[in-house]
Amino acid sequence: LRLCAALGRYWNIRCYWLEGSKWLVSTLSKSTQTPSSAENTARLKALYHDAEIASSLDDFERMITSAKLSLKLAKEGTDRLETAIAGLYVGRALKRQGEHNQAATIMQESLSEFRMLNASYWEAQTYRWLSEILVARGDITIFERISQNLKLARIAGERLTLANSLVGYAGI
Repeated sequence: LRLCAALGRYWNIRCYWLEGSKWLVSTLSKSTQTPSSAENTARLKALYHDAEIASSLDDFERMITSAKLSLKLAKEGTDRLETAIAGLYVGRALKRQGEHNQAATIMQESLSEFRMLNASYWEAQTYRWLSEILVARGDITIFERISQNLKLARIAGERLTLANSLVGYAGI
């Protein structure tokens, strides 16, 4: 379970969705009757990675189920960062299902939490997804979206987000 939690982002970034999906489905189907807090943490991380991979595979039912289960499990604990991350994945799942207003509300809560926790990587990730909704609603312009994405990506120092932001910036 901890291995799946650790490899989830890797599987998604490297596009090993089928491999990751196989391992996550198999691992998440097993549970213990009295899980430790370490197991609960690993499970909630594996669940939100499962939601992300399910999204990449267009498995919407699994995506929303895993995202909501990760948030439920995160709220049982006390880790504010994990709760905010799980909220981001619920927001992303809702966005993929076309529930933009509900998605925006949840992502804005996560974004606020990331800012309070000074979690620049997650702030950049959340703003990236939230800003798509904000542009569609007319709350911000595309230029504002891309400029802020680029700024946050540079602060976070995460190369994939920075590359995506630069591609968007080059297009305007």
